[in-house]
Parts: sequence; structure tokens; C-alpha cells
Amino acid sequence: MTPDQDACALLYRHWREGTVLEALPPDLRPADRAQAYKIQAFLEDYSAAPLFGWKIAATGLAGQRHIGVDGPLAGRLLAERVIADGGECALGANRMRVAELEFAFRMGSDLTPRDTDYTQDDVLAAVASLHPAIELPDSRFAHFETAGLPQLVAATMPAAICSCWGPPPMRHGATWTLPPIPAACSGMAPWRKTAAAAMCWAIPASP
Repeated sequence: MTPDQDACALLYRHWREGTVLEALPPDLRPADRAQAYKIQAFLEDYSAAPLFGWKIAATGLAGQRHIGVDGPLAGRLLAERVIADGGECALGANRMRVAELEFAFRMGSDLTPRDTDYTQDDVLAAVASLHPAIELPDSRFAHFETAGLPQLVAATMPAAICSCWGPPPMRHGATWTLPPIPAACSGMAPWRKTAAAAMCWAIPASP
């Protein structure tokens, strides 16, 4: 395997076993954002199903300052880590101990790479539906606040998560009407619950 594949394999093993590491070994540590995304891409090789979607982390300045990054980070959502509305999940050794109420967008069409930036109207036009969602983030780094952007991206920031999402709301032009947030995760009482939608999910359109 290549060093990038070795880095992904190491991170995946820690996710599977619920263990943490201080940092990737120097010879496997990504040098920049581009290499980190190459490492992250190998995560799909460990999934038995097609990629469920994408998450976007650190969309606000406060979140970026908290983890020491200079902009939003994208990460893969594996189908194995998704909980259907009404399902349950074991909290286990989750270390971040936070439940985040979020928005999940099912895309009706792809936004392919291009030379010019997409406008907000371009993105909204590609969205098929909006869903309320809950994320239970976690990290495999002992100190994710200081791991740095390349390592966080490589670990899909903060990588494999338990998530659940409800039925789509009605859409009226550009105005969204949200139904109740699904309470689909058990054992939440000792957890800190947040109402801030700090991350958004992009879910590919159904086949």
C-alpha cells in the first residue's frame, strides 16, 4: 500500500476499535489539505455500500478557531454509520459527548468542479429536499482541538459518525418549513444537546 493508504488504514482501525491516537506517525502525516483529502478518499474502500453523503464542518469562525483551521472542512458519511429515523444507537466510548441538531440536504443534481465559484442560488437550485438531522460526532485524536487541519481532514473531521435524519419538510420556493427534529438516538440524558446547526450534510440524490 501507499503511505496515504497506510494512513487511512491506521485511522480506520482506530475508528473500528474505538481507540485514539495522539497524532499520525510523521511518515504518514499529510503535509497539506490536498494530501489529506487523498487519504480521506481511501475510507470508501472500507464501506460495503455506496457513499451516503458528505458533511461540512467548521462553517463558522468560532468553530474554526476552536479547532485551529482556516475554513470549512468536508468529510465523507458512510452508509454504515447512518441511523434511520426512529432508530437507536449505542453511545459507547464516544469522547466528544455532544449531539448536534443539523440540516441535511438531498441533492437533486450534481455540482461538478468548475473554474468559477457556485453562487448560493446555484446551490439552492440543485437541492431536492431539506431534512432535519442529528449528528453524534466523535474523534480518533486524543486532542482534536490541536490536531491541525491536515490530520482532521484525513480523519474526515471528525470522521465516521452516528447520524439520523427525518422526513423532508415541504418546500415553498426558497423558504423551508421544518417538521419536528427526530429524537432517534437513545441514552441522550447525560449528553449536552446543542441547537446550533454547525454543520450541513449533502446527501446525493436517490438512484
